[in-house]
Amino acid sequence: MTIWLQPEDELNTIIHRIQATSDAEVTLVVPGEGGVLRDPVAWGTVAQYAERFGKQVMVDTEDPVVRELVLKAGLSVAGEELAAAAGEKEDHDKASRTRTMVERLSVVLLIAAACLALIYFALPKVTLIVTPAVAPFQHVLNFPLAGLEAAQALEVELTLVRRTPATGQKVLGTAHAVGEVVLINQKAESVLVPRGTVVSTASETPFQITTDVEVPGVETQYFMGIPVGIQAGQAVAPIKAVAPGSAGNVAEGRVVYIAGFDLDVRNPEPTRGGADTVLQVSSEDDLARARHMVERDAEQAILSKLSEELTGSPYKLLSGTLEIELEWEGHTPLGEETEDVFAAAKVRGRGYALDEEQLAREVEQGLAAVLPPDHILLPHTLQLGDVELGMASTGPFLQLTVEGTSRAVVRAEEVADRIAGSAVADLGSIAEDMPAVGALHVVDYAGEYLPRLKRWLSIEVQEPVL
Repeated sequence: MTIWLQPEDELNTIIHRIQATSDAEVTLVVPGEGGVLRDPVAWGTVAQYAERFGKQVMVDTEDPVVRELVLKAGLSVAGEELAAAAGEKEDHDKASRTRTMVERLSVVLLIAAACLALIYFALPKVTLIVTPAVAPFQHVLNFPLAGLEAAQALEVELTLVRRTPATGQKVLGTAHAVGEVVLINQKAESVLVPRGTVVSTASETPFQITTDVEVPGVETQYFMGIPVGIQAGQAVAPIKAVAPGSAGNVAEGRVVYIAGFDLDVRNPEPTRGGADTVLQVSSEDDLARARHMVERDAEQAILSKLSEELTGSPYKLLSGTLEIELEWEGHTPLGEETEDVFAAAKVRGRGYALDEEQLAREVEQGLAAVLPPDHILLPHTLQLGDVELGMASTGPFLQLTVEGTSRAVVRAEEVADRIAGSAVADLGSIAEDMPAVGALHVVDYAGEYLPRLKRWLSIEVQEPVL
């Protein structure tokens, strides 16, 4: 293999070309002016690398200085016939030199490009921290319950019974009062008063005559055969109070009426023997109190039932939507003897439960439609306010008040376009001129001006701290 050297060839180029050839024998053709090849150290280095590469190197040159240095380095020098061959290949030598120049120029250009790339990509960038502008908001959102995934319709039913002590009293007669009356007949004819005839007091307390009684008519009184006066006919009749109880115990002279007869009647002695007992019975007040207890406890009973059904689920009852319906089923009859009074009702509860996490996600989706297009929600600031259930022609809907904070969408490319080459001292005023930017500051940069090339700017968007 013949390698044609040029005066401007460097030592590294020569060694590289020797190493690159696949032939074991290499001839180096040196031009008249040796250049670096007149350096004795250079040929010693070539000899060392030739031995290391396993190459047999021969040098063909007309320069006596080079020939002497080659021989001292232990390398072979070609004879006259090789010089003649060199003349024959003069045209090839010119082509080789041209090719070598192109190769060297390409290498130089590649090295230059690599250096520029190294500078472009490896030089440290200026880091700029951008804090987006923030804006508080408050909105009222309406969600049809039929399409709200976070809402679940609930309905439960139970029977609720409440009891209260009976406070009513009922007086019950246990024995009939008895006595006697005197029946007085002012007529001439006698009168037969049958058993069961009713006599009564002025306050209409009734008694019955308990046996048939004949009352004689008026009799003329004689003294020594001479009529001296008239005496009304009288008869004593036993009586018994119609109704048992102490009301039949009346004082003497109180029984004054007789039904169906033109007779006078008097009781010469009080009637006696009537007795009462007092019973504990249900009253209207007792029943009203028991009903009130059912109405009072119905909501809590429904809430407890719903809480049991929702245990272990992500849903929580939306209390504002709870509706209670009562259907009375029974109660203690009024006036019934009892120790306590009850009222029973079938209680139905209807409402909605919400999955708060799912609701927050749907609220975020709803806010996307009402927030400015260049703002996004900061989720950790979202607060759900009052929840109300409304009714529209299309059905029930959930009205929800939400508050929070949104931040502007910052586009790094726009920020870089605006600040490239700007003075660091002007970053505050630049931030004020950019609606989406709340603050700008650089990190660990001592220069007065930012780089003009955007490639040397690293824009980092930092979430605002609220």
